[in-house]
Amino acid sequence: MAELFSRVRWREGYDIAEVEAFIERIEATVEGRYVERPVTADEIRNVSFTPVRLREGYAVEEVDAFLDHAAQSMAGRPIDQPRVVDQTRPVDQPRPADKPHAWPGERPVDQAGGAPSAWPADRPVDRSSAHSAGDRRLRDAPRFTPVKFSEGYDMSEVDDFVDRVMATVNGRPVDRPVTAHEIRTIKFTPVRFREGYDVMEVDLFLEAAEGWLTGS
Repeated sequence: MAELFSRVRWREGYDIAEVEAFIERIEATVEGRYVERPVTADEIRNVSFTPVRLREGYAVEEVDAFLDHAAQSMAGRPIDQPRVVDQTRPVDQPRPADKPHAWPGERPVDQAGGAPSAWPADRPVDRSSAHSAGDRRLRDAPRFTPVKFSEGYDMSEVDDFVDRVMATVNGRPVDRPVTAHEIRTIKFTPVRFREGYDVMEVDLFLEAAEGWLTGS
């Protein structure tokens, strides 16, 4: 587990092993993984850890602030129904003609021919047109805002997928080129108590990337 809190010594801290074991139970509960005793908001509010002073412990104020956020997030959430982020979009649902498809800083794809009435079939990226001077420049990979204590997407999963997307749209070699259908149906693991990428920013990028591949 990546450390969430600063370590302290010679002043009161919380026992590191106890804190980490409790945080692991919180994460498992929220993310829907198996845990023998799912955590409740009441348990988070009432938990206590062994205070330590002569050996390293976690900073009390940081742990307490984390627990306050966790209790608020857990309140009213059914334990056996963890929230799952579903970004599946129906294949036969037309995209609004006036919806921008370019990632901020990029030129929108020309829509002079009109918006299609249904999702176009997936097709390979035209590498020659992707590099034509004056037609379309190489696209830069996005940078997403890290978030914590609010729902985000697993960073490593997003990074790996974005690498494949950018290689595909820029015509670089890639083992598995991405298709528009894969972008429409991709799901990332939701995270809350460790850093993840801002959900809205990632979703906006996926919409833009889908437009790049379909030409819509």
